[in-house]
Amino acid sequence: MSITDTLRTALRALKKNEMRAVLTVIGVVICIAAVTTIVSIGRDAMSWL
Repeated sequence: MSITDTLRTALRALKKNEMRAVLTVIGVVICIAAVTTIVSIGRDAMSWL
């Protein structure tokens, strides 16, 4: 299977399950924001010591 076949299959799956793709992207964005927030809070807490 070539790269173009793989990309074609992936794009077809994304079009078929648009809502799943959107929810997955939203979940990843929320997780990245949560980790960034926790790390920055931890750094600020350590600077007070």
